[in-house]
Amino acid sequence: EVCVAIGDYTANDKSQLSFEKGQKLVVLSKETKDWWWVELEGSCGYIPVSYVTSEEVHRRNLAWQDDEYFADYGSLKIHLEMLKDKPRTESYRMAIEQGAGYFKDKVVLDVGCGTGILSLFCAREGKASKVYAVEASEIAKLTEEIIKQNNLDDKITVIQGKIEEVELPEKVDIIVSEWMGTFLVFEFMLESVLTARDIWLKPNGLVWPSEAKLFLVPCCTKTAYDEVIHIWRDQYGFDYSPAISKAKQEFLSRPIYNHVFNYEDCISTPQPIIKLDTLKTARHDLEHSAHGFEFVIEQDSMLYGFCSWFDVLFGNIPHGEDKRNSAVVLSTGPQCDLTHWKQDLFLLDMPLPVQENDLIKGSICLKRNPDFRRHLSVVFDFVILHPTNHRDLEVMHSVEKKFVIWR
Repeated sequence: EVCVAIGDYTANDKSQLSFEKGQKLVVLSKETKDWWWVELEGSCGYIPVSYVTSEEVHRRNLAWQDDEYFADYGSLKIHLEMLKDKPRTESYRMAIEQGAGYFKDKVVLDVGCGTGILSLFCAREGKASKVYAVEASEIAKLTEEIIKQNNLDDKITVIQGKIEEVELPEKVDIIVSEWMGTFLVFEFMLESVLTARDIWLKPNGLVWPSEAKLFLVPCCTKTAYDEVIHIWRDQYGFDYSPAISKAKQEFLSRPIYNHVFNYEDCISTPQPIIKLDTLKTARHDLEHSAHGFEFVIEQDSMLYGFCSWFDVLFGNIPHGEDKRNSAVVLSTGPQCDLTHWKQDLFLLDMPLPVQENDLIKGSICLKRNPDFRRHLSVVFDFVILHPTNHRDLEVMHSVEKKFVIWR
């Protein structure tokens, strides 16, 4: 019998085992109602029963989350939002059209096809010989009708099911997907794309987008901060400042998403702090990652937090296969046409003064939620360093702050 840890536990003596939330343990003996004798990675010991659950209960919890997730994609609202996003959809169309020399007569897999627009592009613009359009939500039935309505059901086969569970008739040359979410990775649909790659992609195959970059920049976003924090100082002539502490906890523990960021609020140069290669990234890389950053402040200002956005690139077509392809880029940045992702704003609890040539040095740590698997936490850990007359750097502020997206 196998059980799954639902919390971290540190052994109190040598007869017990320490373990982390999410680890699987083999039950060797149920000694008492409170303590079991188990094996973990070659070691045996006692564990408290209250810290574990059965594999079946754990699976049901995960299944419930998937049901909730796919139910959202079973309605037209979210698909209409994506179709109306011209920069997003046109970038995919343009990339496939420019890569038609490579797509022609190839077998394509569209992971999470939604209403089928990428599959339709692959068949019409790309001249693919076959497209397998896989969609887990109930919208798949409508997608099949749309494909037939456009007389492409001889080229496109819609398969309803999770990519982790479906069986395709053959391996594929190309995988396309629109997997990006808030802060690039939220919802972790990328994991499904990587699973499809590992199971169904032929050697030397292509995954699109081929590369993703997450950008970060320190910013002075006073208006956004004031709208949720400073506003409590005066409400119709009354002092509401006792609400500020709760407001920080409620409004600033998560990023402000769908934020339209003014590029003039940057107080340094944006940097790509995360780079993903969809041919090389492993699924376990999504569980936890840390990334360092250094920003030189370019003007005297106030640091209210950080803004993020992402770019994805459609490249990696083998040399000579299609000379027209020059790596189309879909950017969600503030200097480009607005997409439905907009930008994400991570606000500090208190704005901090910074001066020109100050250095913000630190790291950002992403950790996937072990229970709610489509969610994650993001921890900013940094110092603000001020150059002195002796060419030393003086620590002016030290900050560590955790944000959750969304659980």
